[in-house]
Amino acid sequence: MVHVGDVETGPGGIATVIRNHLERSMSGIAVSAIASADPSKRGGFDRLQVFRRARRDAMALMEAQSDLVLHVHVSQRLSLLREGYFCWLARRMRVPCIVTIHGSRTSVMSGVSRQMMIALLRMPTVVHGFDDTYRRRFRVSVSNWRTLPNDLRVAQPRHARGNVAVFAYVGEVGLRKGVDRVLDAWRQVERGCRNGARLIIIGPLAKDFSLPSTEELTDLGVSHLGELSHREVLDTLTSVDVLLQPPRGEAFPMAVCEALAAGCAVIGTEVGGMGALLKNAAQLTTTGDPQDLSTKIEWAILNRSRIEELGGRGFVYAKEILDTEVVSAQWRSIYTEALASMRGVRE
Repeated sequence: MVHVGDVETGPGGIATVIRNHLERSMSGIAVSAIASADPSKRGGFDRLQVFRRARRDAMALMEAQSDLVLHVHVSQRLSLLREGYFCWLARRMRVPCIVTIHGSRTSVMSGVSRQMMIALLRMPTVVHGFDDTYRRRFRVSVSNWRTLPNDLRVAQPRHARGNVAVFAYVGEVGLRKGVDRVLDAWRQVERGCRNGARLIIIGPLAKDFSLPSTEELTDLGVSHLGELSHREVLDTLTSVDVLLQPPRGEAFPMAVCEALAAGCAVIGTEVGGMGALLKNAAQLTTTGDPQDLSTKIEWAILNRSRIEELGGRGFVYAKEILDTEVVSAQWRSIYTEALASMRGVRE
């Protein structure tokens, strides 16, 4: 099994998903990865060199191994051409190919980008997504479609609750992920109702967004911790009551999965595969409107015992559905099925 995609770019997103695949243990299946994207993001010659190296390595593996499965991770924009090329290459060389659809904007693709994705998804043996709405939007046949969640290792949560409610936002600090909605909603929460509750914002600042002044954040009980390591994010979530995640577009956010595994309740928008994830895990959804979100924040502050119940339900869902052992068994079945189907075509 060889994964192709953006392997090395920071925490979160495609890189985290591929790393999880590399770390999973599946007896009899060797797993490796080829980086098709330039982690330096310098573009130009560096980007071309990375692509050429990835193409060379992929072709060498496909020519040398008869039992190879290529797992390509596709998102949006340049990825449609870059990773799409590897789908075409696998088809030309009659190598079974699985495509996973990523990207916070893929669920709302339109125009040429959507048509390119539709054409790309006709090439692989299996298409994997996080919600059936992607299958319908990109016209993938039911027989070629598989729905699986992102997975993570779920252990007993170490949830240390304090005397005041703690909320958190995790992700890029910008408009796309909805941090502006979080801040607007937090401002609308009555100071008396806030009762000392704190909001922690974790993530790098987007180019299109500026946070309020340090003085205003302090007055609101908000702290921005900046970009933390993956381990630091997980450790922080163990003391958080509620994760606030109201993006305008999303596929299947790892931050939400990690919060559920930590026993945190989640309040989020129903976009992409996130809506089904929140409903199946019995969590709270919001329209994203600051007034609606502030109402739910106030409810969470005043009903901490109920929030603890939601966190417990979320943990049970993560253990039964999102845990690596559970999802790995499903991936093994998909890999075996894809290889068997291509052998039938070759013969």
